Amino acid sequence: MKYNFDEFINRIGTDSEKWESGGHGGVYFDENSLSFSIADMDFALAPAIDKAIRDRLDKKILGYTEVCTNEYRSSVSNWFAKRFGWNFDGELMYTVEGVMDGVRLAIEKLTDVGQGVVIMQPVYPPFMGSVSKLGRKIVVNQLVCDENNYYTINFDQLESQLADQNNKMMLLCSPHNPVGRVWTSDELCKIADLCHKYGVYLVSDEIHCDLVRVGAEHIPVAKLRPDYDIVTCVSPSKTFNIAGLQMANMVFANKALKAKVSGLVNMQCANPLSIAAHLGAYNQSEDWLDEVKVYLDGNFKFLKEWLSTNLPKIKYRVPEGTYLAWLDVSAYNADSEKFAKDCGFGGIIVEQGDVFGEGGKGFIRFNVATPRSVIAEGLERMKKVIEKY
Repeated sequence: MKYNFDEFINRIGTDSEKWESGGHGGVYFDENSLSFSIADMDFALAPAIDKAIRDRLDKKILGYTEVCTNEYRSSVSNWFAKRFGWNFDGELMYTVEGVMDGVRLAIEKLTDVGQGVVIMQPVYPPFMGSVSKLGRKIVVNQLVCDENNYYTINFDQLESQLADQNNKMMLLCSPHNPVGRVWTSDELCKIADLCHKYGVYLVSDEIHCDLVRVGAEHIPVAKLRPDYDIVTCVSPSKTFNIAGLQMANMVFANKALKAKVSGLVNMQCANPLSIAAHLGAYNQSEDWLDEVKVYLDGNFKFLKEWLSTNLPKIKYRVPEGTYLAWLDVSAYNADSEKFAKDCGFGGIIVEQGDVFGEGGKGFIRFNVATPRSVIAEGLERMKKVIEKY
């Protein structure tokens, strides 16, 4: 490989949420803990992004900076055209600080207080938090998990929920965090068609779109149904591990929908270093991403083989997308919160499944976007925790 993803980078002293706050759940941690919780990567920045930021700093002034330039819009739209065959007008983009900022903006502008928003659980916790904090009603469509930890959608339940006139929006996580599904074109078309049929806005969080297994295909739902009222939220933050730069894009199906959410905005300003990083990522770092995907596939293979040999009661399926493993540890401890806290005392930080809502009990989320040697040591620590049971 051209890039060294085996390099261990000490993140202590960088104000890392993942390595210096212990992640979620109030578990015990110290400077010797190994963290597999927060969803960011422990790999060195892509060199082209590093250079783009440094070159921008050499300009010596960081004043108000316009983001809606032709160069910026083209970098985003060209990426999605090349990687996904999704062609959209760059004028239909609206830049926000993060994908969840875009999701919350859409909820606020397209629904009223008290109306329902459909989500598919278990799912990324800020989905629930965003809906409830804005005074909307959480409507849970429970994903169906089979004996092989493969998740599918209960479409009969979904149609009845979307047919309810009080439910005005559906939030889609695609690829899905934490279960790792990359939805098929048939599944996406069914979702979009049902939303369209019942006049429900579809907001798709596709932040993990680039991080699918080698050979797998992510399909933007808006590509399949370009004439529907769909809002797609994307960012290179997960793809290139630049979440700290706080920048994402909303892509609207049409100008009328954009106007409802963003207002008639002609110019936006953004962090100039974030813009530079965006350009360095989408314009010059494709080879870095391709190697990351190969390395992540190797990490998932290592994890599966290690668990099969050492902790065979943990049920686990290699996810189709994301760099997050969804592990069923219920055979050892069905209490996810207690399991995560016990792991904390054992020097390994994981994400308890309960926070992802219904269906998360007995599961943990485990981030494999880290050097393989760190995964190996973390798993040994987990094994020692389980041996105490």
